[in-house]
Amino acid sequence: MSKDATLPNRLAQILQRGTPAILATYGSDGWPNAVMTWAISGDPRHVRFGVDLGSATLANIQREGKASLQIIGQDNVLFLIKGTAHVIKEHIDALPAPHLMCIMEMTPHSVKDQSWVGVEVAPLAYRWVGHEAEKMAEAERTALVEMRDWESR
Repeated sequence: MSKDATLPNRLAQILQRGTPAILATYGSDGWPNAVMTWAISGDPRHVRFGVDLGSATLANIQREGKASLQIIGQDNVLFLIKGTAHVIKEHIDALPAPHLMCIMEMTPHSVKDQSWVGVEVAPLAYRWVGHEAEKMAEAERTALVEMRDWESR
């Protein structure tokens, strides 16, 4: 069994605010599966992220109990986090249908700085578009706070 890892300070600072991330899992067919999500952390020993309800990604994590998060952030932050993950809340209240997600929590077992010497990466980014863009941007901000601060009762 691997020893749990602590998030390095540069990574922890980005995750404290919340950031887009790439979530990787393995399907039952043995092929990798990658999706975009949000990642956030309130402490350096756990990372929380959202997963769509009813998705293959959720099934993969529930079956295997593990996942990887690729974080690409400002100031040349490029990290791969591998760890065990499980659902801690069945539904993110801040998100309107059809954006139904659960909150997962990962205990990192490996955190690898993947930055390259002499190269600066651009942060992973996206923007909401369409007539509900402002509503969804606000829902995202609220969801990130819910993901970071939610405690099981």
